[in-house]
Amino acid sequence: MTPRLRWLARTLEEVIFLAGGAGIAYVLSLLKSLAMLKVLNLVGMFYGLLGIIVVSEFLIGSPKWRNFVVTHLCRLLIVGHLFIWLGVCVTAFWLFVLLPDQFPSADTLSSAALGFVLYFMPAAFFLEDAVWRPLNSKRNDVVRTRIFGFSLIIAGAVLQLVAAVRDIFAG
Repeated sequence: MTPRLRWLARTLEEVIFLAGGAGIAYVLSLLKSLAMLKVLNLVGMFYGLLGIIVVSEFLIGSPKWRNFVVTHLCRLLIVGHLFIWLGVCVTAFWLFVLLPDQFPSADTLSSAALGFVLYFMPAAFFLEDAVWRPLNSKRNDVVRTRIFGFSLIIAGAVLQLVAAVRDIFAG
């Protein structure tokens, strides 16, 4: 693939992720009372499930799967997480500013989406350095795949714990 075509494909990817985030923001902003704890829990479960799939021994035995995980899936997760939640944040903010009566949950959603972006930034830097473009080039695909999978499981568990603690004390 030529560099220009690769750039075009990645730009299209980012636009699709932004549009997906805008669609998510539109739908969630329409809710009368958005429970962000449930959204946290849902995202945490998604990360945990994806992490379990990534590190499953059935799949990790395939060199094609490991190569796909460390070269494509990791990059897609980093870019997707950033652009989807950025799309949610910007769209929810503008819905709140322009039409607050029609989108009652837009203010809650915009601040929470910004929190998701900021929460994931250190993890994105870690995943880029350890999995996608490893600083230690001696790490093989098996180790990189396991690091990626366990990082997803940990991130999912942390999100679910945060949601549970906030729910307990919301009371």
